[in-house]
Amino acid sequence: MPGSLFMRSLKHPEAEIRANTSLFTCFGKKVKYYREVRHISQETLGGNAHLDRSYISNIECGKCNPSLLTMSKIAGALNVTISELICMSVN
Repeated sequence: MPGSLFMRSLKHPEAEIRANTSLFTCFGKKVKYYREVRHISQETLGGNAHLDRSYISNIECGKCNPSLLTMSKIAGALNVTISELICMSVN
């Protein structure tokens, strides 16, 4: 039955929220890692990426969902690629 196949492919909303939270947390940890390796403050990173320091803090804590444009700005300010920030392994 086509309907039952569709129902099996749906994810439970809580599972999707956990996956997204994990992705945001991973991205934030990578931003913080590269920022600290370069010995720059959140304020300096924010200034270089044209973002507010508090927004950088929220990203590093995994509290927000940055857009692709924001990810690009941060990657450019850190001199890394976006893929280095979004891969699932955390150094």
